[in-house]
Amino acid sequence: MGGAYHIALGFDQNYLCPFYALADSLQALHGDGDLVVHAMVSGVSEADKEDIVRFLATRHNRIIFYEPDQALVDRFVLLNKWTGAVYYRLFLPLMVPPSVSRLLYLDTDIIAVRPLHDLFGQPLNGQAVGAVADNYVGTQPLIGITEVGEYFNSGVLLIDIPAWKRQLVTEKAIDYLNRYPERIRFVDQCALNAVLQKQWYKMPGVFNAIYSRIPQEVPTRVLRSEFLPAQYLIHFTLNRPWEMLSKNPFNYLYRQHLKRTPYGQRRKVIIDFEWAKVPAWCRLRLIQWYVNQPLLSSLWRTIKGVVTSQS
Repeated sequence: MGGAYHIALGFDQNYLCPFYALADSLQALHGDGDLVVHAMVSGVSEADKEDIVRFLATRHNRIIFYEPDQALVDRFVLLNKWTGAVYYRLFLPLMVPPSVSRLLYLDTDIIAVRPLHDLFGQPLNGQAVGAVADNYVGTQPLIGITEVGEYFNSGVLLIDIPAWKRQLVTEKAIDYLNRYPERIRFVDQCALNAVLQKQWYKMPGVFNAIYSRIPQEVPTRVLRSEFLPAQYLIHFTLNRPWEMLSKNPFNYLYRQHLKRTPYGQRRKVIIDFEWAKVPAWCRLRLIQWYVNQPLLSSLWRTIKGVVTSQS
């Protein structure tokens, strides 16, 4: 597949650190002008934008900034800790240059671990969007999705722009958000799923490895040697690497990439440290240590098996 890979991002000033970590992971895999980033941002200063331009230019990649219609975005429902930036992905397919026919939208809480060639080469089969089924949410009856595997995670979207425009995906999603705010549980993700039911291309889970796809109670060395090499994008939804109690075994990837950037060298990796969380942090580390001791784990399972058989 020739030409540059066009990447779409949407974020505000709160996500500059994750942006830099993601950008560094992409640049570690692609350079010499392989990437064109289309970023809709808010609250990011001109000085920070200039720094971002310089950072991407170190590998001859470039970025184009877009301004959101904040008055429109502010009308949409927001829950939990989300900000209006989660809705920016709805607008980018209509704003990139006409020469761009395929666009990869990525949440900023992602680290790329393999080149994007195979992902961009997914066939889509005439659908406007390629995505990975969300095995954490599963179903969403409020928007009419009751079958497991039919609700996708919107953190990674491979977008066929002509099909997106032809199907009026942006317009339909905005209309749905305005008409049915009471049905929205996962912001833009619910709106997109509602208007694209049975009309999206199902991509393999390796293209969006959210936490619930990672095998549990498996030693870290096994995850690194057997699970990680097969993945393309590690998505830190649910367990953010900048949170003190994150359980994601691949948090180290975020730290490594962030520390390689000029911006990350000036910032704390963990942003929510509290002394009250220390006991929970110690329990978490103890469990992780136990899982990483195969002989101890095997012995404990054997003891439990004997006790169970005798009871």
